[in-house]
Amino acid sequence: MRAWKFQDSRQKAKLGAKAPWSVGWIDPDRVRHSKRIGSKSMAEKFRKKIEGQLAAGTYENVRRVSWRDFRRRYDAEILSRLKPRSRTEAIHALRTFERIIKPVTVDAIRTAHIDKFRAKRAQEPGRKPGSILSPYTIKKGLASIQAALNKAKVWEYIAKVPVFDKVKVPEANPRPVTREHFEGMYQACDVAKMPSGLPYSPADWWRAGDPHV
Repeated sequence: MRAWKFQDSRQKAKLGAKAPWSVGWIDPDRVRHSKRIGSKSMAEKFRKKIEGQLAAGTYENVRRVSWRDFRRRYDAEILSRLKPRSRTEAIHALRTFERIIKPVTVDAIRTAHIDKFRAKRAQEPGRKPGSILSPYTIKKGLASIQAALNKAKVWEYIAKVPVFDKVKVPEANPRPVTREHFEGMYQACDVAKMPSGLPYSPADWWRAGDPHV
């Protein structure tokens, strides 16, 4: 298998020697491909790259699929199996990604698009007046997008999943228990009936006091 560079006959008739150069090749599945590159030198560089991949068996056959077609299949085959709340959250995240990035084809999505989406979301308003979206909300949205692109990689719609930097979220502070509530829970241990079958009462188990120690 080999790759070759060429100039489109119609472009050459219109532009002459200034017509852009393209590269054509046949993948391991015997599917013919072509891609317009630009200059002759860049086309030769790309030709060698593709031909090297074909010869080494490292060629990744990525089918160019529109984002709309991918969403249609992803919604039908993946999101339809999720629980209602998870499905709603995933759909909202993907629609938000579409609003900000406006993807056309799946294979064109890069890490730069993910970074842009994250930066834009970090500036958008939250639910409370005067607030911005929390890191936790952004993290959930990115997780839904990453899951979708992971599936796109499995379906051979994208050669490489973009990098998703980890979103730092503040640690939740433990909720304190008032003295009155703790004393109430401690006294309520006397009516506990579980766990049973122990060499001491359930009340001692709940109070973490083993009378045999």
